[in-house]
Amino acid sequence: MVTPCVGQQEAAKKGTAYLGGFLQLNQLMEKASQRIEEGCINQSPDNGCLEAIEIWNEAAAYFVGSLEGPQGFGSGYQLFALGDKRCSNYENCGPNGDTGIGIAKTNILIIALLQKGVALVNSGDLDGLQKCIKEINNQILVTFIQGTLRYAHKLGERGSKLAKELGEGATFAAAALPQLWAINTEAAKEVKKMFKIGAESKASKGKVNFKKVRMAFMCNYPEMGISCSEVGTLYDTVDPPVEACEPNIPYKTECSSKKDKKEFKKLCEDYTKGKNKNPRVFTRKGVNDSF
Repeated sequence: MVTPCVGQQEAAKKGTAYLGGFLQLNQLMEKASQRIEEGCINQSPDNGCLEAIEIWNEAAAYFVGSLEGPQGFGSGYQLFALGDKRCSNYENCGPNGDTGIGIAKTNILIIALLQKGVALVNSGDLDGLQKCIKEINNQILVTFIQGTLRYAHKLGERGSKLAKELGEGATFAAAALPQLWAINTEAAKEVKKMFKIGAESKASKGKVNFKKVRMAFMCNYPEMGISCSEVGTLYDTVDPPVEACEPNIPYKTECSSKKDKKEFKKLCEDYTKGKNKNPRVFTRKGVNDSF
C-alpha cells in the first residue's frame, strides 16, 4: 500500500527532528553564551553562571535525545541518531572513522566539544565558547551534507523518483544550505535548484544532477571549515563507492601546494564565483576565524 503524501510526511519528520533540532540546539548554546556575556565570572550564584551551565547541559541533552541510553547505543530520533545513521552509509563510524557500525565519529567529536563547552561556560570564556559552538556546528554540518549527497545520488545517479527520497533529500539540503549560502550564494542556488519540489522541478523530471550538487559543496569545504575526508566516501549500496570530492582533487583537508591550488581553482571555477564578503555562520564569529 502506497502512503499518500509520503514525501511531505518525511520532510515534516526529518525537518522537525534535524532542522528544527539544529536550530533549538543553537538557540540554547547561544543562550548560555548570552549569560556569560552578561558577566559570568568566578561562578558567583548571583550573576547567572550556574544558570548558564544548566542551559548548556540542556543543549547537550537536546542534541543526544532521551532514547540513546547512557552509552549512546540506543535508538533515538535527534541529531545524535542522524550521525549514527549517516556513518553507516559512509563507513566512518568509530573513533578513527573507519568502520560502518557503531557511534559516528562526528558524534564522538561533538560530545567531546560539548564537554569542552561546559568548561568554557564554567570559566566565563565567551570567545572560546563561540569558537566551540562553531566547531560543533561544523561537525553537524558534515552529517547534513552526507544526507544531501546520499539523496542527490539516489535521485540522480540511481534514478529514483520516490517522493519519500525527495522529501528527505530536500530536508537535508535545507539544513545544509544556510551555511553554504553564507559562503557562496551561487553554489547554494545550484543545490536548491536540484532539490526543488514541484511539477516543473528537476527532481520531478528525473534530472537531478548529482555531480553539480557534489561540486557545489566540494568546492567550498575549505571555507566551510570541514574537509572531504570528514564527509567521507558513500558506500550506501553504491558500486563503485562515491567519494565526497572528485578523484582528481589532490587534497583531503587543504590545498597544500601551488599546483594543488591551481587545479582546485580551475575545477571549481563555476562554484566559487561571487563569494560573500562578510559571511556569518550561526555564531557571532565569522567562518574565516582561526580556531
